[in-house]
Amino acid sequence: LILLQKSILHRWDRLAQNHSAVKNFLRKDWVQDDGEMEEEKEEVELPSGPNIKKVSATGLQRLLEKHSLVVAAPRYPWCDKCKEKDREFTKAARSSRTQDHLDSVSFVVLDAREEKYFARKHNASCTDACELLMFKEDEPEEPYAVPGRRFAEEIQVDCYKHLLPVVSIINNKTHFDRVLTAFDTAIMGFFQRNASDSWFHRFRQVARELRGHALFGAVFNGSPAEMGIDFRVASEVEADGRPLVLLFKPKENRHVEFTGELTLEKLSHFSKVLSLPLLSQYTPESRQKYIELQVPLGMLWLDGEDADRPENLAAKEVAQRLAIRFSGHLVFV
Repeated sequence: LILLQKSILHRWDRLAQNHSAVKNFLRKDWVQDDGEMEEEKEEVELPSGPNIKKVSATGLQRLLEKHSLVVAAPRYPWCDKCKEKDREFTKAARSSRTQDHLDSVSFVVLDAREEKYFARKHNASCTDACELLMFKEDEPEEPYAVPGRRFAEEIQVDCYKHLLPVVSIINNKTHFDRVLTAFDTAIMGFFQRNASDSWFHRFRQVARELRGHALFGAVFNGSPAEMGIDFRVASEVEADGRPLVLLFKPKENRHVEFTGELTLEKLSHFSKVLSLPLLSQYTPESRQKYIELQVPLGMLWLDGEDADRPENLAAKEVAQRLAIRFSGHLVFV
């Protein structure tokens, strides 16, 4: 006995790929064969408006040849769970034309029912997540999935996070300094070989996972000294060909070396913890970031009525020393 179940649960399947071919003699692109069932509601409209294009999967690939970033909303016309978030998507697309650096971003919508292969490949579904796919010109086959947002400004922030390359290839000190100071956290890998190095592939995977939380750069056949960094490379790093990985915190005027086994899991954990400030105040906004990064927290509770009392200041000094000692392992708030 073989049981078959539709991957997308809705009442009717399309009778024709091209609805215009049958619309003259069929009121809708489905047949109602059960007289006792109530007629379904009209289809929900796909997001539309200024600066939003409805494209096919092929059309999306053509757009990627002209734009460094394409934001795609794959939607099922019968799904009504994303109406509110798609309204903000429309607003973000409209206002992006006047925003610095976002005027080159393309916003598109795909009918997931028509683009069945695309929908299966990218796990398009009718859920409250209302995911958007960020397609990069230099990573066309590996889009970033981000949840739909409740505010247009949040979508634009996501766009800014994805504009730069996942790993910037550093060729000189000027470029190095520019990348180093562009974000709160910069992670630099000094590789002894080229981009085909297996170490670099691992480094790039971490960069994809932490996009938006830190900037990643790669220096090939170069040393920290050539970039103006006073740091001596350990002999064991030179011996086995593994890269030197340094995490920089420009605002805190410090950098930390990643030590230990260079695996995706450990490098990712190290980068997540150090992408946050050494010691910060716990707020509802930062709480969401801690949840996204899934980092261990060391929490210190202070007297909020008298922030300058001696006990508070002494506790902060102790927390600062602990934060430095356990840097790369714990986040202190």
